[in-house]
Amino acid sequence: MKNVTLAKAELIAVITSNQLTHNQEYAEMMQAFKVEVATETKAMIEFNASREKDFRTSIDVREPMSHNDEYDRILSMLNMSVDDNITLSQEEYRQYVLDEWSWAGMFAMSKTRYLN
Repeated sequence: MKNVTLAKAELIAVITSNQLTHNQEYAEMMQAFKVEVATETKAMIEFNASREKDFRTSIDVREPMSHNDEYDRILSMLNMSVDDNITLSQEEYRQYVLDEWSWAGMFAMSKTRYLN
């Protein structure tokens, strides 16, 4: 099967649910990220306090990325569509319904780092 046709209202509901989950996970990761930034900054200050040279001047903490705008773009397109049924390719179905975006692997790695 190369394409599938879905009711627009059902597709909007699935994408909205996926977006809500994404935003909740992102918010939780940001909380953990802020704690890690504070912890690493404090450790850097303590390390530098007793040194005469060779100071640490940065921390290596990667900020989680939100992809909320991608959900918003698709939802906006669907809401603007005059069609009651929407035909999706396999790739679109994978992203919009199964929530398996090209960035999902990196997002999962961030979740592992910050939420486990």
